[in-house]
Amino acid sequence: MWVFDDKAICFANGLLVGSAQEFLNWAEKEHDYVNFRPLSLYSTLAEEAYHLYRTSSKVSSTIYREIFTNLKHSQ
Repeated sequence: MWVFDDKAICFANGLLVGSAQEFLNWAEKEHDYVNFRPLSLYSTLAEEAYHLYRTSSKVSSTIYREIFTNLKHSQ
């Protein structure tokens, strides 16, 4: 099962880049970006944006998936 275990998930041109650190690595490689801000700043900004979105959004959704394969029950 795929799980993203970070506070921020980043996309570029519609493709998953990964976490905030992976995004910075991508930006450095692809665009010669030089990061001069601490990663903790980006994490804080991402968390604040998420909380603002969740509190201002009228939509509340939970997504879950159950997958069963080759289940054999002995009787």
